Amino acid sequence: MDGPGNFIPTTTSIGDNLRAVGNSMGMHGFTAVKNTAQHTGKYNALIVAATAVFSQLAINNSATDPLIGLSLPVGFEILGDIRSFTLTSGTVIAYHKEGTTPN
Repeated sequence: MDGPGNFIPTTTSIGDNLRAVGNSMGMHGFTAVKNTAQHTGKYNALIVAATAVFSQLAINNSATDPLIGLSLPVGFEILGDIRSFTLTSGTVIAYHKEGTTPN
């Protein structure tokens, strides 16, 4: 039975929850990217800091083609299991997942 005040058991461990919070809060670091080199790794968010255009963007289980070539405004957020990206122009803040190093 679920409802206000009722405990609903889950199979998620406390460690899994802490990792999720760490990833979502940027606790594993970030890199400001403003070059046109390809960046590979494991990122959980890209936040546009200066109007940005992507020439390549790979996110697991997501279709990114609609974002390629668009001029994305400051503050635009891309969230997900980001594996690589390349900028044509602009600046993004790339937030790292747990246990990753920037590239």
